[in-house]
Amino acid sequence: MSKTLPPKYSSHLASEPEAPVLLFSLKEHSLGAIVADARTWEPAQYVPSGILAVDDALGGGLRQGGVTLLVGRSGRGKTTLAVQTAWHCARAGIPVCFYSMEMSGADVAKLICSQVTGVARRGIDRGDLTASQAERVMAARDAMASWPMTILDSSCLPHGLTRREIEQITTIGREALGWRLVVVDYLNLIANDGSDTTEYQTDVLNSTAIKRVAQANDVAVLCIAALRKSAVMAARDKAKGANNSRPVTLDDVLGAGRLVYDATAVLHVNGISDENGNRLEVEILKSRFSAQQDGPLSLDWHPEHGRIESPVANYQYAAGDEREEAEDHLEAEAAHTTSEPLLAAGVTDSQNGRARKGAFS
Repeated sequence: MSKTLPPKYSSHLASEPEAPVLLFSLKEHSLGAIVADARTWEPAQYVPSGILAVDDALGGGLRQGGVTLLVGRSGRGKTTLAVQTAWHCARAGIPVCFYSMEMSGADVAKLICSQVTGVARRGIDRGDLTASQAERVMAARDAMASWPMTILDSSCLPHGLTRREIEQITTIGREALGWRLVVVDYLNLIANDGSDTTEYQTDVLNSTAIKRVAQANDVAVLCIAALRKSAVMAARDKAKGANNSRPVTLDDVLGAGRLVYDATAVLHVNGISDENGNRLEVEILKSRFSAQQDGPLSLDWHPEHGRIESPVANYQYAAGDEREEAEDHLEAEAAHTTSEPLLAAGVTDSQNGRARKGAFS
């Protein structure tokens, strides 16, 4: 004789969810299966930053399939470092995509030209150059034209670039152009597609999308993010010598609450100008595949044209093969930041030795 359950129990059973359906095989994800998969043992691929000290600190450069975050205060060298990394790769033949949500594509190109030639950005922007400077700009411009670098700014889409569009465009660019490095400048300016209801939701979804861009396309993603106001104030106090100042931590990164923990590496960038000159300090807040650094890296920084270099002093105590390798890398690094053989400068004003404005346009 069958029994009928009381209404309250039958109602409860009827509302229970169906058993979950797995879209993958559990056996395929066993340790044995992973160990047996040849892809597990393929060497990790890196793209170089072009700066020896940074590449060494990251265990070889920017890891493909991972996200490297550049964080710091406004105007302290984050974008400058990202731009230099991008064109170093492009010049070496590594295809690059640069999502520029702050600067126009033309401004990025001028910054690259300034870094390559050592000509001040102000002079390039105004077209007010000596004959020698105009020659260097012309030579660099001709060389840059063949570099495999795509710059996408906010003019590409009137509403800006959303995370979904960044994912879609990157997939196309990876297949069509072979992109291996993707720069996002910057995380906090990714456009809201209208579906986000809270800042926390935006934070999580943007972070997830950027990580997916790196993993799904096997590209190295270099993403710039701002610091929270409290961290900015603490950094200013530290610069003034306050005793109550505190170091920047992962929790200080704005709009990347999840990404800082998913990222392969997080670098705090801080440009400093004082009685000792100009330098860019790069502190490794996190690095998943390399040893922790003792203190920040100190790089030579030239704010007038933006070039960043590894100081030879960093390797003065190296010996043997290590020193020889460092010297070879420094020579290669210097070659990357030296302009191409000079080409004709165009029309010049022989009376004052300065190129006419627009002579290289």
